[in-house]
Amino acid sequence: MLELKGWKVWFPLTVMMAALVAMTATPSIAADDQGEAKLELAGKSIVVTYGRPSTDGKGYKSMKDGVPEGFMWRLGKNNATTLESDADLKFGDVTVEAGKYSLVGKKTKDGWDLLVHPNANRWGSPVPEEGYIATIPLKVSKPDEEAKLMTIELKEKDGKGMFALIWGDQELSTMFEVAE
Repeated sequence: MLELKGWKVWFPLTVMMAALVAMTATPSIAADDQGEAKLELAGKSIVVTYGRPSTDGKGYKSMKDGVPEGFMWRLGKNNATTLESDADLKFGDVTVEAGKYSLVGKKTKDGWDLLVHPNANRWGSPVPEEGYIATIPLKVSKPDEEAKLMTIELKEKDGKGMFALIWGDQELSTMFEVAE
């Protein structure tokens, strides 16, 4: 231990304080910035994990003002939005095998498509240009209730699953089922 006058006690305290400051200075993601939607369907688990941007941000303004056809959106903020399922899922004629994937939205002429990418372990942006394993059309509508923070819901409806992304006064949705 350092033997300078008075430093015997103060030196360890100073080191501990510096460590505490360093730990609190590390960026973190607030709990309300993260979302998770879960659904148990036909005995299988389906989970979507995502970041929750606010309608106060510039991203929402861009979406409201309109984005060009072909625009790719990471469907959230921070880490990539992911879909993890214990079962193969069928979205209309498109089947996504059981596993973990990242999800991206792509603006189409009349709405949006949901793109499924096999790399789930990536940051949210930039979004991949290619390598998608599925393209799923999304229905565009007005939600029953607006959402200031982007929200993804997984619900059971008539024995099928429903994926719905709600942000502000817009809802993007699609139905799916567990493939047999």
